[in-house]
Amino acid sequence: MLHLGDEEMTEDLKNRILERARKEGFQMVSLKSSEPITCSHFQPVGTLLEFTATIEGMWEHLQDVPLRGLIRKIEPCDWPGIEDLLQFSSPTRFSKDSRLSPETVQRHKLRMLQVYAEKHPDSSLVTFTDKNLKPVAGLQVSYFDNKGVRLYEVLVRPEYRKGFIALGLLAQNVRNFMSRGLSKSEVRTHIYEDNTSSIRLFEKLGCRSTGAKDHYYHLWS
Repeated sequence: MLHLGDEEMTEDLKNRILERARKEGFQMVSLKSSEPITCSHFQPVGTLLEFTATIEGMWEHLQDVPLRGLIRKIEPCDWPGIEDLLQFSSPTRFSKDSRLSPETVQRHKLRMLQVYAEKHPDSSLVTFTDKNLKPVAGLQVSYFDNKGVRLYEVLVRPEYRKGFIALGLLAQNVRNFMSRGLSKSEVRTHIYEDNTSSIRLFEKLGCRSTGAKDHYYHLWS
């Protein structure tokens, strides 16, 4: 991943990026820029918006949410069900790249979830509505770092998206963070600008856009 600041995108810079990628054995370069890139060589694959709130501010909207089903930490036996759940993920900058197969995109997404769940097991949750614990109805992965609480992923099966599943998962993790003395901490989440349903959900929970935008592009060698 390359982060572009104030450096202007030129043909020379593009060639230098590609040369470096080839030397290091990469076929694709992912670039993030705070401003749109107009260079035709770069494939635009999405723009992420940043939303923030506070833990206690979100709790005001979540404290009365009815909890449905069983919510618990992710266990090793859950990963096949989570892999199945990923087919319902919203589009990302990887899935929008026609040169990446759906299988590649799903493997990458699954691996990233596994990495974060291993690092932050106490705030990596799944929920079930069936007593047989199948299927995984939803998941929510969050973590705390030096910038506050990051809501990394919220995903719910389509048939459960009107039944408080997402809100229940968020409520459980917000409750967890409050119990750790983090009620004043800032919450951050990043949402693709075309994911209007997620934007509406988090705005209802008191999150507001910071105005920050990260524009993503892929460049293939």
